[in-house]
Amino acid sequence: MERDTIDWNDVAVFVCVVECAGFSKAARALGRPKSSVSREVARLERALGVQLLKRTTRSFSLTDAGRAYHVRAAGSLAAMREVNACLLYTSDAADERSS
Repeated sequence: MERDTIDWNDVAVFVCVVECAGFSKAARALGRPKSSVSREVARLERALGVQLLKRTTRSFSLTDAGRAYHVRAAGSLAAMREVNACLLYTSDAADERSS
């Protein structure tokens, strides 16, 4: 079975849902409709071919795969933010030196 390409925005939404402890809170934090947040997490699960969350009408829980994926994904996103911040800092410093 061919899987879809992973969208890093979907990964970030999944991490936000877990860290906000819910779809509604994550939607508010992201400034998006709850339905979009749910759709993005579902798309990530389809692309990975694994269920990350067990959903009920009022709550969710992480599957074992979801728990493991969250730990690694959250770490990867944090590392990317750090790299981006360093690059921006380096770029700003280079701009100031050339002025």
